[in-house]
Amino acid sequence: MPEVHVFPTPDALAEAAAARIESALRDALAARGRASLVLTGGSAPGPVYRRLAARPDALDWARVHVFWGDERCVPPGDDESNYRLAREAMLDALPIPDAQVHRMACEASPDEAAEAYADALRAFFDGHEALFDVTLLGLGEDGHVASLFPGDDAVDEPNGWVMATEAPPSSPVAQRLTLTLPALNAARLVLFLVTGEKKQAALRRVLDAADAGAPPPAARVRPVGNLAWYVDEAAYRQRQG
Repeated sequence: MPEVHVFPTPDALAEAAAARIESALRDALAARGRASLVLTGGSAPGPVYRRLAARPDALDWARVHVFWGDERCVPPGDDESNYRLAREAMLDALPIPDAQVHRMACEASPDEAAEAYADALRAFFDGHEALFDVTLLGLGEDGHVASLFPGDDAVDEPNGWVMATEAPPSSPVAQRLTLTLPALNAARLVLFLVTGEKKQAALRRVLDAADAGAPPPAARVRPVGNLAWYVDEAAYRQRQG
């Protein structure tokens, strides 16, 4: 069963999530000598990233590798870039070697980028158990996770770890790169970060598994390790009613 932690404010959530991430990464470093962290985009992770950046001595960041769960295929300096969010909020302040920051560079060719990112993952896990230590995820209002959208064939990909996808027409950026469900589930800890009233309906559907016949993509995240939902009261309130 997943853990569900409800916090009174987004700030309280961010503080607790940052502490949980630091603890899990320290454990990974102690056990295996290196650690892997998969980052997410959206509004919820920014405060978490800033708290991690404010505590650079909390762990040995020089032994941490950073990946992304998905990316919008725009230049790295674009306002819509998940990489830019993480770089400005966290990465510039932490002593992580550039070679250990594995950006999804999909702005030129999403299909070629998918192959290149899959190769990078194979190289990283070569000789090691293929499990990320911490994977951070958000929740879309339609129940999507990473860039796996309801009704997209990519949600049912059984084997591959990286795919080029397209977001719905309402999205400002259609072309995406995403980890697949097999990759998202290959984690020792998956931590969902969910804030705000707009996420109430989606959160209820996912946690209650209301659509048993066709669960939203986020409900299909069932990692090898632990699954934890860190949500604020604004997102959780409707589920209590």
